[in-house]
Amino acid sequence: MGRPFFGPQRSIEMNRIGKLLILLLCFTGFASSAAHLVGGEMTYECQGGGDYLIRIRVYRDCAGGGAAFDPSIDIRAFDGVSGALAFTSFNVPRGTIQTVPLNTGDPCLTIPPGLCTEYADYETIINLPMSPNGYDVTWQRCCRNSSISNIPNPGSWGNTYTIKIPANDSCGSSPAFNNTPPIVLCINEPLSIDASATDADGDSLYYEFCPILTGGMSGNPTPIASPPPYTTIPFIAPQTFDNPIPSSPQIRIDSLTGRIYGEASLTGQFVVGICVSSYKNGVLETMVRRDFQFNVSNCVRNVVSDMVTQQEDSSLYCAGTTLTFTNQASNALAYHWDFGDTTTLSDTSNQANPTFTFPRRGRYNVTLIINPGTSCADTAIEEFQILPEPQLEWGILSGSVCWNVQDIFFGPIGTDLPNNPSFTWYFGGSPAPNITQFQGTYPPGITWPLPGRYPVTLVMNSNTCTDSIIDTIEIVQFNQIVDAGPDQIVYYDEDVFMAATGGVQYYWYADFPFYSSDIRDPNMIARPENDTTVFYVEVTTADGCQGIDSMTVIMVPRSFPDPDYSQLPNVITPNGDGANDFFDLSLITRGRTIRFVLHNRWGAVVYDENEYDGQWRGQDNGGNPLPDGTYYYVLQEGFDVIFRAPVTLIRGEQ
Repeated sequence: MGRPFFGPQRSIEMNRIGKLLILLLCFTGFASSAAHLVGGEMTYECQGGGDYLIRIRVYRDCAGGGAAFDPSIDIRAFDGVSGALAFTSFNVPRGTIQTVPLNTGDPCLTIPPGLCTEYADYETIINLPMSPNGYDVTWQRCCRNSSISNIPNPGSWGNTYTIKIPANDSCGSSPAFNNTPPIVLCINEPLSIDASATDADGDSLYYEFCPILTGGMSGNPTPIASPPPYTTIPFIAPQTFDNPIPSSPQIRIDSLTGRIYGEASLTGQFVVGICVSSYKNGVLETMVRRDFQFNVSNCVRNVVSDMVTQQEDSSLYCAGTTLTFTNQASNALAYHWDFGDTTTLSDTSNQANPTFTFPRRGRYNVTLIINPGTSCADTAIEEFQILPEPQLEWGILSGSVCWNVQDIFFGPIGTDLPNNPSFTWYFGGSPAPNITQFQGTYPPGITWPLPGRYPVTLVMNSNTCTDSIIDTIEIVQFNQIVDAGPDQIVYYDEDVFMAATGGVQYYWYADFPFYSSDIRDPNMIARPENDTTVFYVEVTTADGCQGIDSMTVIMVPRSFPDPDYSQLPNVITPNGDGANDFFDLSLITRGRTIRFVLHNRWGAVVYDENEYDGQWRGQDNGGNPLPDGTYYYVLQEGFDVIFRAPVTLIRGEQ
């Protein structure tokens, strides 16, 4: 950071300048190696309190063997009207050196070798009190490349980096370019260069090509900056500052967006001035000048249209009529697909990786055009065979899912499977079966140690298709249809006659103790000890599978008021036909105060009436119709249970 010059400080500066001039005259050989400038720009950002961050970006040619970046520079500020020196910032250090990407702005072109541009920023904070005259901030440096094509004697011209801080500035900032410029323009290729800027103050911006300024000379490449006006560099006709590059159509800049259009028509190196001016309420605030050297070269096209084919990805044979296409194009900016369906005009897409459903099986020529409508477009055409999607499944060819039988033989089934496939089987679960993996079409018999659900995976491979299917198999212990007989009501001390069907072997047991003739006889005679007992029968079929069923026996005392149980209703059909719509138990209740409690088959109370009036019509306690099925009711007089029995609810059609 420098300091303002007042009084005796100016004489000190003049002594320093004199010494520098003597040193420069002694080293006249420096001028021949100083050519290196490619361009640059200067911007400022207000920091508050009259402080401004000054940033100078300098571009140099790093392929031509010219001078390196200065390790430090001195930046001066002048009164905007009188030109008097207002401030000097000495020894502003160079920032990190950055390489400009080799970018043409058009990825379908390959840049020729041997080009290199890099830049470095010099930043310092200077204090400039608000002034009605404003300030001009400047640094000057020589020299430019001697190979520039559009200015005379290019190696003898330098560069003036300058920017104006407006009068009475209330802490504003200048615009700043958003992007580094491309260092290569390809001859006879359309240009679209983003030279836009951003203004932190929200001012209106105006873009134009503008004159370029010189500064310094071969004998004095790093002069002490002087105030404006500054000398502009002439152009070699027919080129001018606003038509700087031979082109057809002429290269122009959009004044509102900063985008540069046109087409360079001659190879060479061309210096261009790009200015962006900021306006606040229609009044010019400041202007940033970018001075830059473009290389117009013969570029090589590097555009290839390509897509993933069925030969490269055989799963595309298995996808059915809906395929997702994957492009493998190089340097594509835009895509246009045509899927070859001649029956419609809507078989196109502009997505990079589209999905399309073909109307039917067959062969289709699929076309991919990248960068359509441009000079660097490319086309690829590939044939796709559309087949029905394979419906791979596995099935049980023989054996049983009964746990105590099993020895299950599996095999592949399905439709539209490819020719000559190979199969790999995986049998999972815990505990594991006797075989967990098998390579081949038909694995040997599979058996699991315990009942349960187990995964079975089948993987199919062929020259054209790969597919897999995973599903579960349930190994069950009791899956056969068994009938233990109807529920029964008997007196105490009366035998119950059982009659089960469904297999060849039987085994009876119950939830309470009972006496029996033979628990392995399907037609067993039993006498329960409890007033309500649930009997179960396990049945084994001839092939070894098993099933189970149950029946309920309710015992009632012989002293019951009406021992003729054949007259008791055991079915209710509340369908509104006027017959058997209510559950009439008057033969039992005989006008007494009886509590009616109804249970479902799992023992839950679904209906409860303290003084039963014979009007239950199949509803629950909330008045909602109960589903059809068998229920169990209990009749109580006071605290005594006087009767228990099942009732079947059937609504049917009205």
